[in-house]
Amino acid sequence: NAYEMVYPNAISKNNDHKNEYWGTFLRCNNEWDFYAYFKVYQMKVYNRWGGLVFESSPAQPYWKADDVSAGDYFYTFEYTTQCGTIQSGKVNGTISVVN
Repeated sequence: NAYEMVYPNAISKNNDHKNEYWGTFLRCNNEWDFYAYFKVYQMKVYNRWGGLVFESSPAQPYWKADDVSAGDYFYTFEYTTQCGTIQSGKVNGTISVVN
């Protein structure tokens, strides 16, 4: 079973209902899902000073950046997939919040 993960690099907070939620998408067997194909999903988002601004939970697997200013943020994402062969990993990156 092949899988592919996508990490968007920007999120908007202008309430136009486009790109307002951020998280990692996983394609498993040609089907995309935001959360269903992960066995473990732990995402944290930090501001430029290293302060934690978001931590995912089973009830809240994605981030909506309503409570932060526009700018660049750093994220860590630890996962275990449940798409065929179980694979685990950790990804770090940046995301831009735009108005």
